[in-house]
Formats: sequence, C-alpha cells, structure tokens
Amino acid sequence: MISAFSISMTLKQHPVIWSAANLPHDAYQILSVPPPIGGVLVVCANSIHYHSQSTSCSLALNNFSSQPDGSPEIPKINFHVELDAAKATWLSNDIVMFSTKTGEMLLLTVVYDGRTVRRLDLMKSKASVISSGATTIGSSFFFLGSRLGDSLLVQYSCGVATSALPDLIDE
Repeated sequence: MISAFSISMTLKQHPVIWSAANLPHDAYQILSVPPPIGGVLVVCANSIHYHSQSTSCSLALNNFSSQPDGSPEIPKINFHVELDAAKATWLSNDIVMFSTKTGEMLLLTVVYDGRTVRRLDLMKSKASVISSGATTIGSSFFFLGSRLGDSLLVQYSCGVATSALPDLIDE
C-alpha cells in the first residue's frame, strides 16, 4: 500500500490525500515524478505503476507481473525485462532512464496530456556498464557509477526520434 499525506505541523493534522492498495509484493523503489505531472512511480521487479491523486496506470514488464484481483488487465511491453536492482534517474519531467542489473539502459516515458497521465511507454536504449548508482547532472548530463567497470559521464539530448520506415514504404 502507498499513501500520500498532507502534514500540517501548526494544526498537528495529517489528512490522507490519496491512497493505493494491493501493490505487487516485489515493489522496491518509489520515484517522485517531477512537476508539472506529479505523483509517484512504484518500481517493481516485474512491473511499473504510476499513482497520483487523480489517476493510476501500470505497465507489465514480463510474464511474472501480477495484477490485483478484480483489476483490469495490465498492458505489457513487447520484450522481456526485469527491473530488480535497477538504478533510475529522471532525464526530463516525463522521461526516466533505468540502468538494469545486466547493463541495459531503458527509457520510460510518462505519457501526459496536460491534465492526466494516460499510459507508460518503455523502450530499449543502449547498453552500458553495470551501474551501482545513477544521477542526472544539469539538463544534459547523467552519471552512471559502477563498482565493476569504468563509471560513465554521458551527455544526452532529448528529441523526437524519426523513423525511416515511411521512406522505405514509398520506395
């Protein structure tokens, strides 16, 4: 279970703002989603869940992800991945990068329409070192610390990827 409280030290009250129950047993990390989206990502070994005051959505990462009884089916990605022991850092207010225990880098996009989060999209990126820590530095660098290999300071830019598929279809 996860709950968000409003803590008032002057009034000595702590009302519950929102709450979510029946989270998976393999949840191990909570990431605060930056403004203007807000809310939290609950990272599990086999799934990712977004929760806020107004909405919730989930993404299954493999066949081992579980869904609570009576809940709608969780959308699945088209490849198999596990996030146990993954390190995460925000690259922008809607994109978080995960570095997995195998050195694979994944990009999760929180699809936000200006009012509410619609879905979570996960895609593979490059491979890197097996990291023991990840952090964003400024708006164009992230650092992957590693105990097993060389640590990396990476410069990145966020942009829309273009596909060559329409050109191939025309030809």
